[in-house]
Amino acid sequence: TQQDGVIRPGYWSPGNFSYTFGIAEFVRQPARAPGVAVGTPAQRTVLIVNHDEPACGVFQFGKNLHTALGNAQSRYRFELANCAGEHDIRAAIEHAQPAAIIYNWHPATMPYIDKAFTRRMGSPAIPAIGFFHEITADAANSVGDDIFDCWICGDPTLQTKNPYIFGSGRPLPVYENTRPLPAVPTIGSFGFGFPNKGFARLAGLVQKQFDEAIIRLHIPYSAFFDPDGKEAKARVEEARAQIQKPGIRIEATHSLLSTDGLLDFLAGNSLNAFLYDDMYRGIASTVDYALVVDRPIAITRSYMFRHLWDAAPSILVEQRTLPEILAAGTAPLARYRQAWAAMSLAKEYETILDRILAGRYGAH
Repeated sequence: TQQDGVIRPGYWSPGNFSYTFGIAEFVRQPARAPGVAVGTPAQRTVLIVNHDEPACGVFQFGKNLHTALGNAQSRYRFELANCAGEHDIRAAIEHAQPAAIIYNWHPATMPYIDKAFTRRMGSPAIPAIGFFHEITADAANSVGDDIFDCWICGDPTLQTKNPYIFGSGRPLPVYENTRPLPAVPTIGSFGFGFPNKGFARLAGLVQKQFDEAIIRLHIPYSAFFDPDGKEAKARVEEARAQIQKPGIRIEATHSLLSTDGLLDFLAGNSLNAFLYDDMYRGIASTVDYALVVDRPIAITRSYMFRHLWDAAPSILVEQRTLPEILAAGTAPLARYRQAWAAMSLAKEYETILDRILAGRYGAH
Protein backbone atom coordinates (compact mmCIF):
# COMPACT_ATOMS: atom_id res chain seq x y z
CA THR A 1 0.00 0.00 0.00
CA GLN A 2 0.99 3.62 -0.27
CA GLN A 3 1.47 3.76 3.48
CA ASP A 4 3.77 0.72 3.53
CA GLY A 5 6.11 2.15 0.88
CA VAL A 6 6.95 1.50 -2.76
CA ILE A 7 8.52 -1.68 -4.11
CA ARG A 8 11.59 -0.77 -6.17
CA PRO A 9 12.36 -3.48 -8.72
CA GLY A 10 15.97 -4.12 -9.79
CA TYR A 11 17.21 -5.21 -13.20
CA TRP A 12 20.60 -6.40 -14.41
CA SER A 13 21.65 -6.78 -18.07
CA PRO A 14 25.05 -7.70 -19.50
CA GLY A 15 26.65 -5.37 -22.03
CA ASN A 16 25.91 -1.79 -22.94
CA PHE A 17 22.13 -1.93 -23.07
CA SER A 18 19.60 0.73 -22.17
CA TYR A 19 16.29 -0.20 -20.65
CA THR A 20 13.17 1.29 -19.12
CA PHE A 21 11.21 0.12 -16.11
CA GLY A 22 8.22 1.44 -14.23
CA ILE A 23 7.19 1.56 -10.59
CA ALA A 24 3.60 0.86 -9.57
CA GLU A 25 1.94 2.05 -6.38
CA PHE A 26 -0.98 -0.01 -5.06
CA VAL A 27 -3.42 2.03 -3.00
CA ARG A 28 -6.24 0.44 -1.03
CA GLN A 29 -9.56 1.84 -2.25
CA PRO A 30 -12.09 3.08 0.29
CA ALA A 31 -14.99 0.80 1.06
CA ARG A 32 -18.07 1.27 -1.12
CA ALA A 33 -21.66 0.22 -1.03
CA PRO A 34 -22.73 -2.56 -3.44
CA GLY A 35 -23.39 -1.26 -6.94
CA VAL A 36 -21.93 2.20 -6.40
CA ALA A 37 -18.85 3.15 -8.42
CA VAL A 38 -16.04 4.91 -6.56
CA GLY A 39 -16.08 8.63 -7.32
CA THR A 40 -19.59 8.55 -8.82
CA PRO A 41 -21.94 8.11 -5.87
CA ALA A 42 -25.06 8.76 -7.98
CA GLN A 43 -24.38 5.78 -10.26
CA ARG A 44 -25.24 2.17 -9.54
CA THR A 45 -23.12 -0.47 -11.24
CA VAL A 46 -24.70 -3.09 -13.50
CA LEU A 47 -22.44 -5.99 -14.46
CA ILE A 48 -22.87 -7.50 -17.94
CA VAL A 49 -21.56 -11.07 -17.92
CA ASN A 50 -20.44 -12.30 -21.33
CA HIS A 51 -18.79 -15.56 -22.34
CA ASP A 52 -15.24 -15.37 -23.67
CA GLU A 53 -15.26 -16.69 -27.26
CA PRO A 54 -15.20 -13.80 -29.81
CA ALA A 55 -16.12 -15.95 -32.84
CA CYS A 56 -19.76 -16.00 -31.78
CA GLY A 57 -22.71 -13.71 -32.43
CA VAL A 58 -23.83 -13.89 -28.79
CA PHE A 59 -20.41 -12.71 -27.61
CA GLN A 60 -20.40 -9.85 -30.13
CA PHE A 61 -23.90 -8.81 -29.03
CA GLY A 62 -22.77 -8.58 -25.42
CA LYS A 63 -19.80 -6.45 -26.40
CA ASN A 64 -21.98 -4.17 -28.54
CA LEU A 65 -24.57 -3.84 -25.78
CA HIS A 66 -21.91 -2.70 -23.32
CA THR A 67 -20.43 -0.26 -25.84
CA ALA A 68 -23.81 1.25 -26.71
CA LEU A 69 -24.81 1.72 -23.07
CA GLY A 70 -21.37 3.05 -22.19
CA ASN A 71 -21.56 5.66 -24.98
CA ALA A 72 -24.62 7.27 -23.40
CA GLN A 73 -25.03 9.24 -20.21
CA SER A 74 -26.92 7.17 -17.69
CA ARG A 75 -27.71 6.90 -14.02
CA TYR A 76 -26.19 3.43 -14.23
CA ARG A 77 -22.61 2.41 -14.81
CA PHE A 78 -22.28 -0.67 -17.02
CA GLU A 79 -19.27 -2.94 -16.59
CA LEU A 80 -18.51 -5.84 -18.97
CA ALA A 81 -16.84 -9.09 -17.90
CA ASN A 82 -15.90 -11.80 -20.43
CA CYS A 83 -15.95 -14.98 -18.37
CA ALA A 84 -14.98 -18.60 -19.04
CA GLY A 85 -16.96 -20.00 -16.11
CA GLU A 86 -18.05 -19.66 -12.51
CA HIS A 87 -14.64 -18.68 -11.17
CA ASP A 88 -14.40 -15.72 -13.56
CA ILE A 89 -17.96 -14.64 -12.82
CA ARG A 90 -17.35 -14.69 -9.06
CA ALA A 91 -14.24 -12.58 -9.53
CA ALA A 92 -16.13 -10.08 -11.72
CA ILE A 93 -18.90 -9.75 -9.13
CA GLU A 94 -16.38 -9.23 -6.35
CA HIS A 95 -14.66 -6.52 -8.38
CA ALA A 96 -17.78 -4.70 -9.62
CA GLN A 97 -19.96 -5.02 -6.50
CA PRO A 98 -22.98 -4.66 -8.81
CA ALA A 99 -26.51 -3.65 -7.95
CA ALA A 100 -27.71 -6.05 -10.67
CA ILE A 101 -26.23 -8.56 -13.10
CA ILE A 102 -27.23 -8.98 -16.76
CA TYR A 103 -26.17 -12.39 -18.06
CA ASN A 104 -25.71 -12.34 -21.84
CA TRP A 105 -26.99 -15.88 -21.82
CA HIS A 106 -27.52 -18.58 -24.40
CA PRO A 107 -27.82 -22.29 -23.59
CA ALA A 108 -25.04 -23.08 -26.08
CA THR A 109 -22.55 -20.61 -24.59
CA MET A 110 -23.36 -20.75 -20.85
CA PRO A 111 -24.89 -24.22 -20.31
CA TYR A 112 -23.72 -24.27 -16.68
CA ILE A 113 -26.05 -21.48 -15.58
CA ASP A 114 -29.25 -22.48 -13.82
CA LYS A 115 -31.31 -21.23 -10.90
CA ALA A 116 -28.93 -22.71 -8.34
CA PHE A 117 -26.04 -20.92 -10.04
CA THR A 118 -27.68 -17.48 -9.94
CA ARG A 119 -28.58 -18.06 -6.29
CA ARG A 120 -24.91 -18.79 -5.53
CA MET A 121 -24.01 -15.52 -7.26
CA GLY A 122 -26.24 -13.52 -4.90
CA SER A 123 -29.72 -13.55 -6.42
CA PRO A 124 -32.27 -12.26 -5.44
CA ALA A 125 -30.40 -9.67 -3.32
CA ILE A 126 -28.48 -8.88 -6.52
CA PRO A 127 -31.11 -9.38 -9.26
CA ALA A 128 -30.00 -11.87 -11.92
CA ILE A 129 -31.29 -10.71 -15.31
CA GLY A 130 -31.01 -12.97 -18.34
CA PHE A 131 -30.75 -11.58 -21.84
CA PHE A 132 -33.10 -13.68 -23.98
CA HIS A 133 -31.66 -14.02 -27.51
CA GLU A 134 -33.96 -16.62 -29.04
CA ILE A 135 -37.09 -14.70 -28.10
CA THR A 136 -40.35 -15.51 -29.88
CA ALA A 137 -43.94 -14.57 -29.17
CA ASP A 138 -44.53 -17.93 -27.49
CA ALA A 139 -41.41 -17.68 -25.35
CA ALA A 140 -42.19 -14.10 -24.34
CA ASN A 141 -45.57 -15.17 -23.01
CA SER A 142 -44.35 -18.25 -21.16
CA VAL A 143 -40.91 -17.44 -19.72
CA GLY A 144 -40.67 -17.17 -15.94
CA ASP A 145 -38.03 -17.09 -13.20
CA ASP A 146 -36.85 -20.69 -13.60
CA ILE A 147 -33.24 -19.56 -14.40
CA PHE A 148 -33.07 -15.81 -13.86
CA ASP A 149 -35.16 -13.49 -11.73
CA CYS A 150 -36.35 -11.74 -14.91
CA TRP A 151 -35.39 -11.20 -18.54
CA ILE A 152 -34.56 -8.51 -21.10
CA CYS A 153 -34.84 -9.09 -24.84
CA GLY A 154 -33.74 -6.84 -27.69
CA ASP A 155 -37.07 -7.05 -29.49
CA PRO A 156 -38.68 -3.66 -30.21
CA THR A 157 -41.83 -5.46 -31.42
CA LEU A 158 -42.41 -7.28 -28.11
CA GLN A 159 -46.05 -7.41 -27.04
CA THR A 160 -46.71 -9.40 -23.90
CA LYS A 161 -48.26 -9.02 -20.47
CA ASN A 162 -45.69 -11.35 -18.94
CA PRO A 163 -44.24 -9.47 -15.93
CA TYR A 164 -40.96 -11.39 -16.06
CA ILE A 165 -39.72 -9.99 -19.37
CA PHE A 166 -38.88 -6.53 -20.73
CA GLY A 167 -38.39 -5.55 -24.38
CA SER A 168 -35.85 -3.00 -25.59
CA GLY A 169 -34.34 -1.51 -28.72
CA ARG A 170 -31.25 -2.72 -30.51
CA PRO A 171 -27.64 -1.87 -29.49
CA LEU A 172 -26.35 -0.07 -32.59
CA PRO A 173 -22.62 0.60 -33.03
CA VAL A 174 -21.45 4.17 -33.70
CA TYR A 175 -19.96 4.70 -37.17
CA GLU A 176 -19.43 7.46 -39.72
CA ASN A 177 -19.21 6.27 -43.32
CA THR A 178 -16.76 8.37 -45.34
CA ARG A 179 -16.28 5.82 -48.13
CA PRO A 180 -17.39 6.63 -51.69
CA LEU A 181 -19.98 4.46 -53.36
CA PRO A 182 -18.46 1.68 -55.48
CA ALA A 183 -18.39 2.28 -59.23
CA VAL A 184 -19.87 -1.18 -59.84
CA PRO A 185 -22.99 -2.22 -57.90
CA THR A 186 -21.62 -4.12 -54.92
CA ILE A 187 -23.93 -6.30 -52.85
CA GLY A 188 -22.61 -7.40 -49.48
CA SER A 189 -23.66 -9.87 -46.82
CA PHE A 190 -22.04 -11.49 -43.79
CA GLY A 191 -22.65 -14.04 -41.07
CA PHE A 192 -21.52 -17.44 -39.94
CA GLY A 193 -21.88 -20.32 -42.38
CA PHE A 194 -25.26 -21.68 -41.37
CA PRO A 195 -27.19 -23.17 -44.33
CA ASN A 196 -30.24 -20.99 -43.56
CA LYS A 197 -28.50 -17.61 -44.05
CA GLY A 198 -29.45 -17.40 -47.75
CA PHE A 199 -26.05 -16.69 -49.30
CA ALA A 200 -26.83 -18.82 -52.38
CA ARG A 201 -30.27 -17.22 -52.65
CA LEU A 202 -28.62 -13.80 -52.66
CA ALA A 203 -26.23 -14.84 -55.43
CA GLY A 204 -29.15 -16.14 -57.50
CA LEU A 205 -31.08 -12.91 -57.02
CA VAL A 206 -28.12 -10.76 -58.06
CA GLN A 207 -27.58 -13.05 -61.06
CA LYS A 208 -31.21 -12.52 -62.08
CA GLN A 209 -31.54 -8.76 -61.44
CA PHE A 210 -28.10 -7.40 -62.48
CA ASP A 211 -25.89 -7.78 -65.54
CA GLU A 212 -22.83 -6.41 -63.77
CA ALA A 213 -22.25 -6.60 -60.01
CA ILE A 214 -19.86 -7.72 -57.29
CA ILE A 215 -21.12 -9.95 -54.49
CA ARG A 216 -19.02 -9.63 -51.33
CA LEU A 217 -19.50 -12.35 -48.73
CA HIS A 218 -17.83 -12.29 -45.33
CA ILE A 219 -18.39 -15.67 -43.65
CA PRO A 220 -16.07 -16.24 -40.66
CA TYR A 221 -15.70 -19.59 -38.93
CA SER A 222 -18.02 -20.09 -35.96
CA ALA A 223 -16.25 -21.30 -32.82
CA PHE A 224 -19.26 -23.38 -31.74
CA PHE A 225 -20.79 -24.45 -35.06
CA ASP A 226 -18.01 -24.44 -37.65
CA PRO A 227 -14.53 -24.30 -36.07
CA ASP A 228 -12.75 -25.75 -39.13
CA GLY A 229 -14.58 -23.54 -41.65
CA LYS A 230 -16.09 -26.40 -43.63
CA GLU A 231 -19.58 -24.89 -43.58
CA ALA A 232 -18.33 -21.36 -44.34
CA LYS A 233 -16.52 -22.59 -47.44
CA ALA A 234 -19.53 -24.66 -48.52
CA ARG A 235 -21.77 -21.56 -48.45
CA VAL A 236 -19.36 -19.76 -50.79
CA GLU A 237 -19.31 -22.65 -53.24
CA GLU A 238 -23.11 -22.82 -53.21
CA ALA A 239 -23.22 -19.11 -54.03
CA ARG A 240 -20.65 -19.45 -56.83
CA ALA A 241 -22.75 -22.22 -58.39
CA GLN A 242 -25.56 -19.68 -58.97
CA ILE A 243 -23.43 -17.38 -61.15
CA GLN A 244 -23.56 -17.67 -64.94
CA LYS A 245 -23.21 -14.10 -66.24
CA PRO A 246 -19.63 -12.97 -66.93
CA GLY A 247 -20.36 -9.57 -65.36
CA ILE A 248 -21.15 -11.05 -61.94
CA ARG A 249 -18.36 -12.12 -59.58
CA ILE A 250 -18.10 -13.19 -55.95
CA GLU A 251 -15.47 -12.07 -53.45
CA ALA A 252 -15.36 -14.07 -50.20
CA THR A 253 -13.43 -13.64 -46.94
CA HIS A 254 -13.36 -15.75 -43.77
CA SER A 255 -11.10 -14.09 -41.18
CA LEU A 256 -13.01 -12.84 -38.14
CA LEU A 257 -13.15 -9.04 -38.30
CA SER A 258 -13.18 -6.57 -35.45
CA THR A 259 -16.32 -4.47 -35.08
CA ASP A 260 -14.66 -1.58 -36.91
CA GLY A 261 -13.42 -3.93 -39.62
CA LEU A 262 -16.88 -5.36 -40.12
CA LEU A 263 -18.41 -1.89 -40.32
CA ASP A 264 -15.78 -0.90 -42.90
CA PHE A 265 -16.69 -3.99 -44.91
CA LEU A 266 -20.38 -3.07 -44.89
CA ALA A 267 -19.64 0.60 -45.62
CA GLY A 268 -17.76 -0.39 -48.76
CA ASN A 269 -20.84 -1.94 -50.37
CA SER A 270 -23.62 -0.32 -52.41
CA LEU A 271 -26.24 -2.37 -50.60
CA ASN A 272 -26.17 -4.99 -47.84
CA ALA A 273 -28.58 -7.91 -48.04
CA PHE A 274 -29.66 -10.58 -45.56
CA LEU A 275 -31.88 -13.23 -47.10
CA TYR A 276 -32.49 -15.61 -44.19
CA ASP A 277 -34.93 -18.49 -44.33
CA ASP A 278 -38.14 -17.89 -42.39
CA MET A 279 -36.97 -19.12 -38.99
CA TYR A 280 -39.11 -18.72 -35.87
CA ARG A 281 -36.29 -17.38 -33.73
CA GLY A 282 -34.99 -14.24 -32.04
CA ILE A 283 -34.03 -11.07 -33.88
CA ALA A 284 -30.85 -11.29 -35.97
CA SER A 285 -27.96 -9.02 -34.97
CA THR A 286 -26.52 -8.74 -38.48
CA VAL A 287 -28.73 -5.81 -39.43
CA ASP A 288 -27.65 -3.89 -36.30
CA TYR A 289 -24.29 -3.36 -38.00
CA ALA A 290 -25.77 -2.68 -41.42
CA LEU A 291 -28.13 0.00 -40.09
CA VAL A 292 -25.33 2.35 -39.06
CA VAL A 293 -23.17 2.44 -42.23
CA ASP A 294 -25.56 4.59 -44.28
CA ARG A 295 -26.15 2.03 -47.02
CA PRO A 296 -29.48 0.53 -48.16
CA ILE A 297 -30.52 -2.82 -46.69
CA ALA A 298 -32.49 -5.65 -48.31
CA ILE A 299 -34.06 -8.43 -46.24
CA THR A 300 -36.41 -11.37 -46.58
CA ARG A 301 -39.65 -11.59 -44.66
CA SER A 302 -37.96 -13.79 -42.09
CA TYR A 303 -39.33 -13.67 -38.55
CA MET A 304 -35.80 -12.76 -37.47
CA PHE A 305 -36.20 -9.39 -39.23
CA ARG A 306 -39.69 -8.63 -37.93
CA HIS A 307 -38.54 -5.33 -36.43
CA LEU A 308 -37.88 -4.02 -39.98
CA TRP A 309 -40.96 -5.37 -41.77
CA ASP A 310 -42.72 -1.99 -41.68
CA ALA A 311 -39.95 -0.03 -43.43
CA ALA A 312 -41.41 2.34 -46.02
CA PRO A 313 -40.78 2.01 -48.87
CA SER A 314 -40.37 -1.69 -48.33
CA ILE A 315 -36.93 -3.28 -48.09
CA LEU A 316 -38.34 -6.82 -48.47
CA VAL A 317 -37.06 -8.71 -51.53
CA GLU A 318 -40.45 -10.42 -51.76
CA GLN A 319 -41.99 -7.02 -52.57
CA ARG A 320 -39.26 -5.10 -54.41
CA THR A 321 -36.19 -5.88 -56.50
CA LEU A 322 -32.66 -5.25 -55.30
CA PRO A 323 -32.21 -2.38 -57.83
CA GLU A 324 -35.42 -0.78 -56.51
CA ILE A 325 -34.29 -1.09 -52.90
CA LEU A 326 -30.89 0.30 -53.87
CA ALA A 327 -32.46 3.28 -55.66
CA ALA A 328 -34.57 4.17 -52.59
CA GLY A 329 -31.42 4.76 -50.55
CA THR A 330 -31.38 4.80 -46.75
CA ALA A 331 -34.51 6.87 -46.14
CA PRO A 332 -36.51 3.75 -45.06
CA LEU A 333 -33.94 3.12 -42.30
CA ALA A 334 -33.66 6.55 -40.69
CA ARG A 335 -36.34 6.11 -38.05
CA TYR A 336 -34.81 2.85 -36.80
CA ARG A 337 -31.39 4.42 -36.35
CA GLN A 338 -32.96 7.27 -34.41
CA ALA A 339 -35.15 5.03 -32.23
CA TRP A 340 -32.26 2.72 -31.27
CA ALA A 341 -29.48 5.27 -30.85
CA ALA A 342 -27.34 4.94 -27.72
CA MET A 343 -29.18 7.59 -25.68
CA SER A 344 -32.57 6.04 -26.46
CA LEU A 345 -31.33 2.59 -25.53
CA ALA A 346 -29.80 3.86 -22.27
CA LYS A 347 -33.10 5.49 -21.28
CA GLU A 348 -34.92 2.21 -21.90
CA TYR A 349 -32.44 0.33 -19.75
CA GLU A 350 -32.71 2.94 -17.00
CA THR A 351 -36.48 2.45 -16.90
CA ILE A 352 -36.15 -1.34 -16.92
CA LEU A 353 -33.46 -1.40 -14.22
CA ASP A 354 -35.39 1.07 -12.05
CA ARG A 355 -38.34 -1.33 -12.09
CA ILE A 356 -36.22 -4.39 -11.43
CA LEU A 357 -34.30 -2.84 -8.53
CA ALA A 358 -37.58 -1.61 -7.05
CA GLY A 359 -38.90 -5.19 -7.22
CA ARG A 360 -41.62 -4.30 -9.72
CA TYR A 361 -41.47 -7.42 -11.87
CA GLY A 362 -42.70 -10.98 -11.79
CA ALA A 363 -45.12 -11.91 -9.04
CA HIS A 364 -44.12 -8.94 -6.85
